[in-house]
Amino acid sequence: MKQRSKRTQFPPESETVEWKQSLSEWKEIVETCAAFATASGGTVYVGISPKGGRVGVQIGQGTIEDLANKIKLNTDPPQFP
Repeated sequence: MKQRSKRTQFPPESETVEWKQSLSEWKEIVETCAAFATASGGTVYVGISPKGGRVGVQIGQGTIEDLANKIKLNTDPPQFP
């Protein structure tokens, strides 16, 4: 039986991939989402250290909705993630 690695490999940061360590970086997340929206799209991974290791993030009730609202309210034209 094959054992899975406990370390998940994330795609390297690039023009379409960005890592953020925590949701406290919401302003940078919003900027990245706006940049991806005007380019060819992309993915933001939250809970990933600058070196690519998983650090995790606490997700409470309303966390995703709060981040989505911050993105919508702080982009022009509004982006709807």
